[in-house]
Amino acid sequence: VAQKAPDLLPVIKELGPKILTDMYRKSPIPEEFYPTSYITDRSVDFLERYGKGDYGEKPFLLKVSYPDPHHPCTPPGKYADMYKAEDMALPASFNDGENLRKHPFIGPRLNLPGSGNMLFHESNEEEARNFISHTYGMLTMIDDSVGQILSTVEDLGLEDDTIIVYTSDHGDMMGDHGMILKGWLPYKGILNVPLIFKVPGVTKAGSVSDSLVSAVDLAPTILSQCRIDEEAQPPDMQGLDFTPVLKDPGLSLRDSCLIEIDETDRGLNKVMPQAALTAGGPDLRLKYLITDRYSLTVYNGLPGYGDLFDLQEDPDQLNNLWDSNPDLRHELVEKLLFEVINHQSIYPKKDAMA
Repeated sequence: VAQKAPDLLPVIKELGPKILTDMYRKSPIPEEFYPTSYITDRSVDFLERYGKGDYGEKPFLLKVSYPDPHHPCTPPGKYADMYKAEDMALPASFNDGENLRKHPFIGPRLNLPGSGNMLFHESNEEEARNFISHTYGMLTMIDDSVGQILSTVEDLGLEDDTIIVYTSDHGDMMGDHGMILKGWLPYKGILNVPLIFKVPGVTKAGSVSDSLVSAVDLAPTILSQCRIDEEAQPPDMQGLDFTPVLKDPGLSLRDSCLIEIDETDRGLNKVMPQAALTAGGPDLRLKYLITDRYSLTVYNGLPGYGDLFDLQEDPDQLNNLWDSNPDLRHELVEKLLFEVINHQSIYPKKDAMA
């Protein structure tokens, strides 16, 4: 922007403080100078240089990391007007606020003062619908941008020799359970992320799989598809090579996924120190177990409490089975324990002891 549109610098500086206050708005930055466009242009430029042979015959790895979709939701130009807030449907769980306020972990962390609108908070219909519509605008711009990159790959004749992966680091609450934004929550709106694989000669266009896949599976799968021998791969990787699922979407390699959160609960410690001690302790240590049917969440510091949902019978996650189905709870907590044990590294290594 400084080089191509220096007149926009004052506008950008003025936007700075609003990052922590505005949840949504139309960006004053024109589409051609918006970060999504900048990243797309740089990606296309790299591919064109590669296609001309500027990097020799070496294979390439291009990571295209868009800041969007992220709050504040600020799509530019036509993307800001593409979806109307009044047309947005709210999730079936939107009116779950009363249960959230009673939740021993979530309740004390709702609407924290001083959190800078960075964490999940209760929303209202107007805010939630606008959050959704502006997010859809950002996503559509990313869809168009990814399309430009894929067209470049095809135009340069690289399509039959390039693996393409599309995914994200986390989800967002989009009105789910009456909340927006992100945080340490037991809901699939946060935990379930997109994953698209395109591998020449392996995947089939339009195929969809319900197989469980974890983020730790990405590295071994990509290395396998790049024909990197196991001896040359980093040691102690915990993931699975899910190439068989790419070939046959009906297969399933996992019966569960383990998700872990370990960080300091700075927000609650700062504004409500006593509440932090009674709502899970000063540190955030959560363990999740996701199976084909159930999701389990256990909170360190809250003995005797957890979240257990039947995703098949209760896809909106409104009925916590923790107390009402103790047999299922015991079964899944035990499975979670063994998953945690199996993911721990064994030290010292046997070869180091030889």
